[in-house]
Amino acid sequence: MKKLFALVLVFALLLSGCGKIEIPEVIEPAEEPSEIEGGETDEITEEFIEKIILNFGAEKEEDGTFISDKTRGFLFENIFEDASQLETKYYFFWATKKFIQKYNGDLDRFESPHGIGYSFPAEEFEEIIETYFGVAPEKLRKDGIFYCEEHNAYCSPGAIGFGAQYDIEILSHTENDKELSIRLLVGNNVNCLKVLLTENGGYRFLSYLPEETKEEEPERITSMTFKLGSEGETFELSPNDSIGEWVLTKLDVDYDSETDWTDSIEAEFSGTVELKGHIERDPMSEFAYDFVIDRSEFDRMPWLVHKDFKEFRGWFILNIPEWLENSPELDFGETLPCKITIVNYRISCAYTETADRADVIKIEPLTEEIPALYEEMILNFGAVYNHEEKLTVRKGVSLYNNREGYMDCSRMGPASYYSWIMSLTSIEDRVEAELPGFISKVYAYDAEFFENMVFKYFGTSAEYLRNSEYYYPEQGCYHVDGAPGIGDTTYIQYLFPEEKDDRVIIYFTLSDDYYGVSKHALTVKLLPEGGYNYASYLPE
Repeated sequence: MKKLFALVLVFALLLSGCGKIEIPEVIEPAEEPSEIEGGETDEITEEFIEKIILNFGAEKEEDGTFISDKTRGFLFENIFEDASQLETKYYFFWATKKFIQKYNGDLDRFESPHGIGYSFPAEEFEEIIETYFGVAPEKLRKDGIFYCEEHNAYCSPGAIGFGAQYDIEILSHTENDKELSIRLLVGNNVNCLKVLLTENGGYRFLSYLPEETKEEEPERITSMTFKLGSEGETFELSPNDSIGEWVLTKLDVDYDSETDWTDSIEAEFSGTVELKGHIERDPMSEFAYDFVIDRSEFDRMPWLVHKDFKEFRGWFILNIPEWLENSPELDFGETLPCKITIVNYRISCAYTETADRADVIKIEPLTEEIPALYEEMILNFGAVYNHEEKLTVRKGVSLYNNREGYMDCSRMGPASYYSWIMSLTSIEDRVEAELPGFISKVYAYDAEFFENMVFKYFGTSAEYLRNSEYYYPEQGCYHVDGAPGIGDTTYIQYLFPEEKDDRVIIYFTLSDDYYGVSKHALTVKLLPEGGYNYASYLPE
């Protein structure tokens, strides 16, 4: 391999200024043809291939190897689909060495509108360019920078520099319908020089492009794994296979076997399925609505099982036709409990996310009242009906006000229990007590009263409660200093419950002017002997 030399064709003073053209040292022609080779070509020989490469801008070294010509090998650096559509400057500098050799450097010089330079006779220049590149003279003469009508010649208004040199290796050649393709290793790239073989045994350059590589067909995925609900049995489904009330009708998977990564999945199911849940505004769209499925309905929906994508989200975007009755008109934060009938459920996965859609053909609003037991659970946690009979968070103090929630309600801080009791009781339920550190009597809760209320609804212990700064053993009471504020009105909208073994999960939204709308879940444990304990209160 020859060492690469850095060189670039510099067209200095191309459009302005006077510049003297620098003519390289005259090199006597060796094996390079300067005109069309005559005679018929019965077969493509190595000598014929070499002549084409040399004429394109290569030099042959003494050891038989090839390297790009310093003055006109720049064509090896360019890629073009049509050799007849190059800029005139490329044809001019490609032909420079030919004219230098032919006239032994004795070329006319004249001052053109763009500077002083050596010139090539127009007819000779146009003939050789038309012969090897198929460019009509009319096209060349349109370029007024190089063509001078006054002298009927082509003149360079700048200097010729030296370009990069590349080692060149002829790899192979193929002939097809008078087109000859020559594969070349140019530096580290494999390119293809294509020429048209003419009837008189000559040729014309057609194109010079990177070698076309046939990409392997990606691995075709024809099935994916689905299940019904989080605990359902898994099924490997292909189009026309069924799962529950659904039939998989379409499956498109974009999979990269090299990285073992699935870029996207499109799965479409047909079916007519009625679901219970509620409709709400989509937070990412001004016009779209989402349907949040009642958890009790999850095992009726197909879940995609895949390592690269999140599992079923429990909601999907509704496609609502204009003619549909009961179409929702909701503000952000409002919800519409309802039953809907959907068809054509689609799962779309990309970039680890899942976006599901479904066509709805029926919406039936629900006016179902909250079951009495669930209503009691919501109220006892710190809620109340206001004067408009709307369910709201108790003002002042309430466990609902902690929007971050409680992972384990049996381990809430004693101050939280104190606030909870305050939300359910009045001042008559407290006692006056003289406590250390206070200059006057304060209102406190008798220890027995306080602990019995906590034990009734929370699975905590007396030891946990009494091991706090708010317990005063000598006075036998609990006290937290400070007075609660009033706060804004926060509305509670009951959505639906989920019953699971000995637990009930109540889903609802909280909305007010400060926090906006947020979804929450209150988990309650049913006790064997009757009653219940609050287990957790968390945002969704």
